[in-house]
Amino acid sequence: MNAVDLTKKLISIPSYVDSSTNEREIAEYVYQYLSKISWLTTVKQNVENNRFNVIAYSSMSPKLLLVGHLDTVQPSANWQTSPTQPIQKNNTIIGLGSSDMKSGLAAILSSLPKKKPATELMILFYVDEEYDFAGMQRFTQEYQDKIQPQLIVSADGDDCAFGYACRGLIEFSAIIKGKSGHAANPDSGINAITNTTTAIKQLTRKIKTYSSPELGASTLNLAYLSGGQNQGFNQQGQLELGRQGNIIPDIAEIIIDIRPANQSLTAKQVVKLLRSELEKNGLKLIQTKIRHDLGAWITKKQDLLKVTRLVNNPKFINPNNRGYVDLQMLWQTFNQIACTTYGPGDPACPHQPNEYVPIKNINQASKFYKLLISSPDTI
Repeated sequence: MNAVDLTKKLISIPSYVDSSTNEREIAEYVYQYLSKISWLTTVKQNVENNRFNVIAYSSMSPKLLLVGHLDTVQPSANWQTSPTQPIQKNNTIIGLGSSDMKSGLAAILSSLPKKKPATELMILFYVDEEYDFAGMQRFTQEYQDKIQPQLIVSADGDDCAFGYACRGLIEFSAIIKGKSGHAANPDSGINAITNTTTAIKQLTRKIKTYSSPELGASTLNLAYLSGGQNQGFNQQGQLELGRQGNIIPDIAEIIIDIRPANQSLTAKQVVKLLRSELEKNGLKLIQTKIRHDLGAWITKKQDLLKVTRLVNNPKFINPNNRGYVDLQMLWQTFNQIACTTYGPGDPACPHQPNEYVPIKNINQASKFYKLLISSPDTI
């Protein structure tokens, strides 16, 4: 099956995650597809709740590791077509995951030759990239001491341009304590809401000082803020808040997302900085829960010269304009070897309704992976 037809087939298999759907069906399809290739050994790696990664290899000493994620985001209500019924229109394929990243999966799958190539190869198709990175974490835990690839390429890329870096991802929630008082006398309390926003503004300025030449400045997003009168926690562990206008709010809950451009900025360091700014504003940090603590990834362009030469007039993705790429986990796990992304996705439409991918990009990506697999001298 060619890459375009494979893209359509993969779109038709829902792989978003909710109470009734996950990646199991698409993972089974990919497993069966790879199992028919005689020179590959294909296995399922259990992750959680009947969700599994698919791993295929020609050797357990692979020089090249190709990767791609199986899941998509959930469909929104604003689709003009059925999200899982692919439509070919205006030289594009429209469908959920078409750009991110079922066309990338199709590019890898369609590139695999009938006869074993000279390049020793491993392929990882994994779950949960759009959610909590459980699939990638499971793979790195098991394989960090089993393999030592020399080059890792992810098909989770944009516009057939090479990605070589990304900022990291730090996300955590926090509960902050102020002091209640009567609203008629503002000095009788410490407003947990307004003082928290002041502290966050001060923290944002400090975060920006953590920078790098390749990735620019680190950024902070206050993603969630809620506050009021502290009425304790309910049975689900959620904070109960009073909403009376005549009481100065004495508690606030926040979620912060930080994109670190510098390896020295970690979740531990951010919490330390946050605590300091809160104390300057009369507040106390009483609880934090870290969801993600993932660093930046930077591969030098000169380390990718052999790979980029496979493409005429190679382009590079501006790392300042892209989100976190979990290829970073592989880069970190395998001693910061050369890593890159190269995929057919259109950067304008992932995670949006009526997502599409240009057909020319699909074919170009498939051609690239055929050349890569058949060119051991590029590794």
